[in-house]
Amino acid sequence: MPIEFRCSQCNALLKTPDDTAGRTAVCPKCGADLAVPTPERPLQYIKSVPLEDPGPRRFSPGENKAIASLVLGLSGLCFFCCCPIGLPCALVGLVLGIHGVRSELRRLAIVGIVLCSLALALNLGYLAYVLVQWLNAGI
Repeated sequence: MPIEFRCSQCNALLKTPDDTAGRTAVCPKCGADLAVPTPERPLQYIKSVPLEDPGPRRFSPGENKAIASLVLGLSGLCFFCCCPIGLPCALVGLVLGIHGVRSELRRLAIVGIVLCSLALALNLGYLAYVLVQWLNAGI
């Protein structure tokens, strides 16, 4: 297959054999010395290898505790008016968050600790309010 290229001086279309690639040629129309370009290779397709599916991500026990702390902190905040649910959620979440601080999800565990502390304060405050109202009603 001959190499086709244009002269840089007169823009004439030139054809040379494949074995002249990379050499110097003379334009027959204007006499300019030209470098014969190397023919471009056609694209070679590479056979793709399918990647293995890594499957679902497995969390370490510490990461599980950090996630559980966050969920329990949110639950404790949602159920602070119902102390039998909100108070245990906040307490267990606080303990799990403290244990989860040493994992890779440290920030998540810290957020869980903050939410659980807030839920614990709200639960205890609501419990104290209810007890005071109950005692005042009995007097």
